[in-house]
Amino acid sequence: MTANVNRINVFNCFEQIIDTDYGANIPQALLKWALCWLTKGEFLYLFGLEGDDNLQVPDFIYIRKTKLPFYTMKRIVFLLLLFGFFHLAALGQDYGSVKGKKVYRSLEEALANKNDVYNLRLYRFKWEDLQLIATLKQLQYLALENGKLDSLPEAICSLPDIRTLNLCGNKFTKIPEGVRRMKQLDYLVMYDNEIREVPAWIGELTNLKTLILVRNKIDSISPGIGRLHKLSDFAVNNNMLRHLPKEIGELRSLRELSADGNQLTQLPEEITRLKNLETLEVNSNYLSSLPEELGKCSKLARVQASSNRLTSLPASLSRLRELKSLVLENNSFDSSIEHFVFPMRLEHLELTGKAIHQIPISLQHCKDLQHIKITHTSIASIPNWLNELKAINWLELNNNQLTVIHDLPDLHKLRVFRVSGNLLDTVPGNILLLPALETADISNNPITHIPVEIQHAAKLTWLSIYSTWISNTEYMAYKRLVGKHIALPHDKIVFFEDEDRPCYIDGLLDTSEVFTHMEVNPHFIKGHQAWQNFAVDHLRKNKVAGVQDSVVLRYIVRDEGGFSNLQVVHYKFEQTRDEAVYLMKLSCPYWVPASISGRRVNLWRRQVFIFDGEGIKVGDHPNDP
Repeated sequence: MTANVNRINVFNCFEQIIDTDYGANIPQALLKWALCWLTKGEFLYLFGLEGDDNLQVPDFIYIRKTKLPFYTMKRIVFLLLLFGFFHLAALGQDYGSVKGKKVYRSLEEALANKNDVYNLRLYRFKWEDLQLIATLKQLQYLALENGKLDSLPEAICSLPDIRTLNLCGNKFTKIPEGVRRMKQLDYLVMYDNEIREVPAWIGELTNLKTLILVRNKIDSISPGIGRLHKLSDFAVNNNMLRHLPKEIGELRSLRELSADGNQLTQLPEEITRLKNLETLEVNSNYLSSLPEELGKCSKLARVQASSNRLTSLPASLSRLRELKSLVLENNSFDSSIEHFVFPMRLEHLELTGKAIHQIPISLQHCKDLQHIKITHTSIASIPNWLNELKAINWLELNNNQLTVIHDLPDLHKLRVFRVSGNLLDTVPGNILLLPALETADISNNPITHIPVEIQHAAKLTWLSIYSTWISNTEYMAYKRLVGKHIALPHDKIVFFEDEDRPCYIDGLLDTSEVFTHMEVNPHFIKGHQAWQNFAVDHLRKNKVAGVQDSVVLRYIVRDEGGFSNLQVVHYKFEQTRDEAVYLMKLSCPYWVPASISGRRVNLWRRQVFIFDGEGIKVGDHPNDP
C-alpha cells in the first residue's frame, strides 16, 4: 500500500488523513466508521461507503436508530480515532520504515541514540539542525514533513542506506539533486510541494519502487523515467501534465499508474507494453480516447477514467480477463457502448452518456457484477435479465429517463438501490422487501405514494423521497408507522410536525425568556414569496371584498415550532382583523423558529397584512430587524 490516495472514496476534506502515512496505517474500517458517525450515519452514501464490500458497517452507524445527541457522537468519533492512534503506536511503525525498529520523532532523542536510529520522522525542525542528521549512519527511513523546506542539506544526501525519503508538505520547486546519490532509495514521496518537473537524472535511482509526486506543479516528465525498471507505483495526480513520455512504456515492473487531475489529452500507445500494470487511474483529464491496444496490458484489473471526453472504448478491453473495475462516469459515451463486449469477470461499472438508450447487452454475461452505476443517460427501462445478476449489491440508475421498473426478486444481495431523477410514477414495493436492502432513493420522480411494503422491510434504514409528489399527509402517516427504524428524508412543506400537540396555543405562562432580536429570524419555510403566495391562495376574498385596511399582528414564534400569544396591534375593520388572524393561524406549521448560535429560541415577531379591496400583501413589520 502506498501513501498515494483515493484508496477510500471520501470528500477532499478527509484526503489529508488518508494521504499521510499515519492515515495509511490507521485501520480503514475504523476510519470509515468514524467518518460515517461524524456525518450522522444516514449520509453514508455521501462518502461512497455503502458500496464498499470490504467494510461491514455495524448497525450503530445508522444514527436514526439511536437518540444520541450529536455532541455524544463526536466524542465517540474522537475515541475511535484515538483508538486508531494507539493502534498505530502499538505497531510502532510508519509505512516504509524499517520493521521492528523504533521510529524516532525527536532529533534530540535520535542523536542520543545514534547507533540505533534506523527510522526518523520530524515535523518541527530548524534548518541548521538538519545537518546533524548526517551523523545517523544507520538511517534508512527519513521523513521531513511540513517544514517549509525548499532545499535539502547535501550531507543528508550522502547517507549510504536511505531507502525511504518523505519530503511532503514543503516548498520544494524541484526534486533535490542530491537525492540522485541515494542509490539505495526505493521509496520517494513528495506530495504537496511546488515541483515543476521530473528530471532526467531520476533514472539513476535504479532501485526506486515507489515514486509519489501528487499535488505539485509538474508539467513535464523526463524520458529518463524509463530507466526505473523496478518502479511499481508511480503517482503524479493533480499536476499540470499535458502528456506522458513514451518512455513510460519501459517501466516493466509498473503495477499502478495514477495521473488523475492533469491536462492529458491522450495516453502514449507505449503504455500498452506495461505487462504488469494492474491499476490505471486517469480521472479528470481531457482524454478523448484510450490507447487502442490497452487490452495488451493483460493484468489490468482496475481502470478509472471518469470526467474525461471519452465517447467509446477500445475493443481490446474486451480481452482483459482480469478486469474487475471500470469507472467511466462523467464522459459522453455514444450509442456504440450499448454493444461493447464487457469482460465477463467485471465486478464494478460506472458509466454515463446521454446517447446511451439501453443498458449494455453484454453485461448480462457478467455474473460477478456487484456494483452498477449508470447515470445521466437516455435509458427508459431496465432489461429483465438484470434480475439474473444475483451478485449485485449496489444498483444506481440516477438521472436517466426511466418510466417503469419491474420487480427484481432475485437480487437477494442488493443493499443500495437508487433511481433518483427519473420519470417514475411508481416503484415496485417488493424491492423494499429484498432481504439485504438498506438504502433506497426514489427522490426527484413524480411518485405519488410511498410503497406500502415499507412497513415490512427487513433491513431498510433509509428511503429518500425528496422532490416527489408524495403528500405531506402521507409522509407524516408513514413517519409515524416506521418510527425511528427508517429515515425518510423529505423536502417537507411544514416545520411543525407534532400532530399530538396544537401548533397554536393561546399563551405562554412565562414570556420573560422570549427574545426580540436574533441572529436568524423566523421565516416561512419556503421563503417570503412562498408566504405571499400562501396568503393569496388562502385568502377568503368574499369576506374582505372592497375593504382596504392594514392589520398588524404580534405573536411569539416558539422554539419548537408553532405560535403563541397572538395579539392584534392595529386594525380598522373587524373583517380584515379576523381574516389576518385566520391566515396567521393557518400558516402556523410552516414557520421556522429563530436561532442563535445554532440554538432555536422563542422570539416576538410582528406581521403586517395589507388589504387593498381585491387582494392581500404580507410582510414583516418595518421596525422588526
